[in-house]
Amino acid sequence: MKIFPRSNQLLFAMGILGLLFQQQVGNVSQDEARVEFHVVANRTEYAPGSRMSLRSFVLNPGTTPVHITRNFSSCTGWDGYVNIQILNKDGRNVRKLGCAAEYLPMSSSEIMHQMKNSELWILLGPNEIYGTMDEFELPKEKGVYQVQAELVPPRLSEEQKQVLNENRVPFLSRPVTAPPLRIEVK
Repeated sequence: MKIFPRSNQLLFAMGILGLLFQQQVGNVSQDEARVEFHVVANRTEYAPGSRMSLRSFVLNPGTTPVHITRNFSSCTGWDGYVNIQILNKDGRNVRKLGCAAEYLPMSSSEIMHQMKNSELWILLGPNEIYGTMDEFELPKEKGVYQVQAELVPPRLSEEQKQVLNENRVPFLSRPVTAPPLRIEVK
């Protein structure tokens, strides 16, 4: 007894596989694509009070593209930023300036429009890398310091996250910490 003719069975099987694949991609988008974050200083030794040039890189070694703000730096806004700390031997942050992300209320259609704007966001594909450079004033006190950097995700409401996930727009949803750097001020 045949329930479906052979061609209908094939279409049914393809439909089930398609749904499973869509669900898997949706979960990857929702859980976040794998990204790595690294920072590199222009050198390891500095004069007291001099400026350090820090290069920040986001790499996507995963299989899912992810939207990254084009303007990630030490202070941007709602779209994410790089939190930089310069820690002394006691583990205290001695960096003078910090950064506070602001929340920009937007409708669901506005957030979709913003994330797809290539002047503001990059769709970082698998095996791609994107980077920027920023400068920081170093402490005037001599010593060994540790530079810690974290890529902070955009500040999105739960509703905005849900809309992006439903539309399969992958985005950074958790902070990504770079391996620490050791520098010396002498």
